[in-house]
Formats: sequence, C-alpha cells, structure tokens
Amino acid sequence: MLGFLVNLSGLPLPDPLVGAIDLLARASLPVALFALGGLLTRYRLSRSLGEAGLISLMSLVVQPAITLFVALQLQLSKDVMQSIVLMSAAAPGLNAYLFASMYNRGVGAAASSVLLSTALSVFTISGWLLLLQAASGL
Repeated sequence: MLGFLVNLSGLPLPDPLVGAIDLLARASLPVALFALGGLLTRYRLSRSLGEAGLISLMSLVVQPAITLFVALQLQLSKDVMQSIVLMSAAAPGLNAYLFASMYNRGVGAAASSVLLSTALSVFTISGWLLLLQAASGL
C-alpha cells in the first residue's frame, strides 16, 4: 500500500533506498529457488512419478497446445500468439507446491511435478520455440 501511495505522489525516492530495494528485488528469485530446492529434498520423485509425469505432460504439452489452438481460432497476431504459447508452456513453479502445501493435498506430487517439469521444460520449450518459428514462416 505504501509503495502505491509513493508511486501516486510522484515523490522521488532517495538513491540509497532505491538501491536497497533493487538489491532485494534481484535476490528474490534466487532465494525462492533455494527455498524450493530445500523443500524438494523431503520428497522422492519415484514415489509419485506417475502423477508428476501426468502433471508435467498436461502443463508442458497439452496446455500450450490448447493455447495455440485458441490463439489460431482467435486469429491473434504472431507476436501475441508466440508470447502466450510460450508463457503457457512454462513449468509450474513454486505456486503449485505452495497451494498443495496450504491445502495439504498432493504435496509430494506437486513437489515432484515442479522438479520433473522444470527439467523437462528445457526440451519442451525448445520444441515449442521450433514449432512456433516454423509456423510463423508459413
């Protein structure tokens, strides 16, 4: 709320404060990944490999395919289509684990799916990039 009010007021922030905020912002992603890595050590991928595999397949292949189909049906521009397909092809992140943990349902499967889909997304996103590049040449 305070940030919103400062933004509306147009008052400039002191450089040391801006520097400290930028430092915290840049550190947030590495800290989140480190925390996720620490949490994933509790779960074995082999215990929920089937569920994690299905979640990864749905997230990395089916969801972007549906997104591409809808984008083509809506005749979106190539830039918009490529952007939304690639965003939908991203691996489920920390939120999947947080929601599972919050509701105490499928925590192991969520943790395993984050791990598996992150590893597989290197290949699937590369595939989507190649497919979108080939499709944009048509």
